[in-house]
Amino acid sequence: MNVIWQRESDHLWNVGVWPSGAGSDCTTLPGTSPQVKQNEPTCAFDPVTKKDERQAFYNSMKAGNRFSAAHTGGDKDIDYLLELIEQASKDAGMTPDEVRAKRHAYDHLALSPRPDQIPRIKNLGMMLGGWDMYVWEGRAQDVLKNYGEEAAQWVVPRKNIFNAGVRQSTEIDRPLGYTDLTFFSVMYAGITRKDQNGKINAPTQAISRELELKSTTLSGAYYAFREDKNGSLKLGKFADLIVLDRDYLTIPVDDIPKIRVLMTVLGGKVVHLVPSLAKEIGMQPTGSQVTLGGPAAQW
Repeated sequence: MNVIWQRESDHLWNVGVWPSGAGSDCTTLPGTSPQVKQNEPTCAFDPVTKKDERQAFYNSMKAGNRFSAAHTGGDKDIDYLLELIEQASKDAGMTPDEVRAKRHAYDHLALSPRPDQIPRIKNLGMMLGGWDMYVWEGRAQDVLKNYGEEAAQWVVPRKNIFNAGVRQSTEIDRPLGYTDLTFFSVMYAGITRKDQNGKINAPTQAISRELELKSTTLSGAYYAFREDKNGSLKLGKFADLIVLDRDYLTIPVDDIPKIRVLMTVLGGKVVHLVPSLAKEIGMQPTGSQVTLGGPAAQW
């Protein structure tokens, strides 16, 4: 079990209790073949085989901890997750507003949420992550093959989530040692539902570039309870910004993965500046100078 109990800093929020190695794609769907279900891992919160894990999670939620930043998987485990949060909150005597103030959150959305789970998520005041890397790497195509079109609609279902009025952020969950990958590739996958091989998965779940940008910035800050400091440029907030080599909002959508960062400013301090822009504005280059296209990291 991974347990971080009632601790918080600017860098790590309490994730409550989540079984070590969780993230299994256990699902309520039958699968396209018997072998698919045979190979499916046991749910992290299976009521029969994971009683200790369920009790630990229940205890954490009842104690008033926040659940967030966990590596979740399929919709069946999300059923268990929601059930435990609801029951523990009720048993603790929390009001609906007190529960919503926790901002419980779960990430990845590799095979969840189902459409019928989203109202429960909204009622709890939860927000969600969003692992567009799952689409970009082509793994959404595996879900389509193993579980069919209905399951494809549950892979990072951003449109369903936005339509229901639930906040979501954008995550990468990969080291940037992928030397031909930038965060804009990840955002591109959410906007187009297109993977690195050009295959499109569940295009009805695509969202606009504006909504993807808000997920990355405003909702990212909200996830970390830092919306008063980060997420947008406003008087009183940290001067965190990047300068790009092209306009994200107006370029052809297929050019979004080609965007490069010319300058990065954190708290008003330039921490990264490429030579071309440095020369233009009369400053010295700063920070790591990255060349894309090299061999991928063995992460």
